Amino acid sequence: MLEALSARTLPALVIDRTDSPGASKIGGCPNLAAHHEWPTWHGTPLAFLAQIDCAAASAAGAPSWLPGKGMLFFFYHPEQQTWGFDPADRRSWRVIYDAHGQVTNGTAPPSGLPVFPEAAVAFRAVRSIPDCQRLEDGTG
Repeated sequence: MLEALSARTLPALVIDRTDSPGASKIGGCPNLAAHHEWPTWHGTPLAFLAQIDCAAASAAGAPSWLPGKGMLFFFYHPEQQTWGFDPADRRSWRVIYDAHGQVTNGTAPPSGLPVFPEAAVAFRAVRSIPDCQRLEDGTG
């Protein structure tokens, strides 16, 4: 049983807080290139959550479906009013991919938008076990 379960594990990354600053971080201000507009939803600017350096994630053993270079920027509604289950919630969160991944100075958020405390992060490769439903239906 354990062998069968082990054979169905998938590559995954754990995001750990670190004292060694790098391009990846949670909170603070994004290092978003000037050609990207700050994302909004129904006229409300979205709050910046995190940025991931895809090269650093790849070097740590990221799954092959994640880009091997560039930066990912994650944004979400600042008051967390949406969950994404309702089609009307579409675009209340945003992921921006910048293939060039050039780290710029932090981009200041629009006035009045909360800025979450910044924490540098690093990645650690792990194996993830599919959830029970995926194991039962054979998709995991």
